[in-house]
Amino acid sequence: MLGMGKRKSIEITDVKTMLTLPQFLDLMSREPEFHALVAVVGREAAEESLKDMHWLYTGKFKRSGAIVTDRDWGAEAGRFSRLLVAQREKAIATRSHIALLFQKAMSNQLGRDLRKPHNIMPMAEYGATDADIDSVKGAKWIVEASSSNTMSVDQIADLIIECRRTDRSVFELDTLKFLHDRLVPKDSIYPRRPLNSEQPWPSSGAAKALQKLVADKVSAIGARTRFLSDADWDSFACYFLGAYMRTHGFPDGNGRPNRALYVLTMLEGFRPFVAPHYNFTTNSLVKFT
Repeated sequence: MLGMGKRKSIEITDVKTMLTLPQFLDLMSREPEFHALVAVVGREAAEESLKDMHWLYTGKFKRSGAIVTDRDWGAEAGRFSRLLVAQREKAIATRSHIALLFQKAMSNQLGRDLRKPHNIMPMAEYGATDADIDSVKGAKWIVEASSSNTMSVDQIADLIIECRRTDRSVFELDTLKFLHDRLVPKDSIYPRRPLNSEQPWPSSGAAKALQKLVADKVSAIGARTRFLSDADWDSFACYFLGAYMRTHGFPDGNGRPNRALYVLTMLEGFRPFVAPHYNFTTNSLVKFT
């Protein structure tokens, strides 16, 4: 028998036993590293991260499994706890980064930087021309940037226009979720993103909480859009792109909906579309610090 915490036991046979999800949650939720993650992203998100972890070891990426014996649970628990420590560090770094981006957006620094010539991707690099309307330019940029896209330029442009016609607000997280639902085929993505020390993003549990934090930051602004200047719209387009990309809130398929929201924000603010250069996106909006 195995005891943890208050000695609540788990049945172990001579054969190594794969922990069920309830057993795994019960054991790992007693670890101090779990409670440290709760302090950063909340209990619900931290529990989702435990589910991500269990999924990694028992599901699609099956390795040795979340196995337990009298002899080896301590080593297994230590390995899982180290993953939780890594997730907490990534969550803290991401939260700090999106807070800094928001400050830059509110001061219009992002908008001013975006329109500098060296931060704009030439249209020829993503196949656009001056004759293209902005929704098409944006769709061509999305297609060029995505290696797994299966939709045509016209289909993506029509989706962006549909969002404008139905008054979907860029300041609502539901709009990003709608774009993800329409742009990313469900049979091509994983239902979860595992905790992985090499993965630059938080797991899908922690990332979802951070994604909501990005949306909550700007929800009140959506009620007063008539007061926003041109530079405001540019800044918030950059903020959405950088902050949502940094959180990677969906288990898979983040790039296309995040870029589509950037395009939609430009259109909603009646701003002439420009594609941010890779260097600007990476180093000024998304880069880990």
